[in-house]
Amino acid sequence: MRELISISPLQTCVLPSSRTPCPPYLRTMVLHHREFEKAGVDPGLQIWRVEKMELVPVPEPQHGGFFVGDAYLVLWTAKQGGVCFYNLHYWLGKECTQDESTAVAIFAVQMDDYLGGKPVQYRELQGLNPPPSAATSKEELHTKLGAWPRGSNTW
Repeated sequence: MRELISISPLQTCVLPSSRTPCPPYLRTMVLHHREFEKAGVDPGLQIWRVEKMELVPVPEPQHGGFFVGDAYLVLWTAKQGGVCFYNLHYWLGKECTQDESTAVAIFAVQMDDYLGGKPVQYRELQGLNPPPSAATSKEELHTKLGAWPRGSNTW
């Protein structure tokens, strides 16, 4: 039987038994964010924003409104016959910072790994690609000027 052993809020280690120590090289290979535990559990749309270099869920009433100065992770989950299918978009507003665009790309790769490599990934640039909501639902996308508070210098 496999167990998930917590190493830190951002890491877990999958081991055959709880008596087996987690080797240091494995700790760095299976990084994930605590928000991933909520990802893809139920069918539908989930959206996260990079805020202060953290992944923060966007409340459902705010879906479809993207700030041009922010970066977002958008997951669409569908279930058919007990099998999950995922579309994973990361959307970069034209005024998001380099730190935010890098963070959301890293979160996308980590979420993909967490979901077993099943998601199809899409990188969306404001003004260059169709918005993620057009690819995942019937909701209309509205961009807003500005951004949520910027990240700090401490990663």
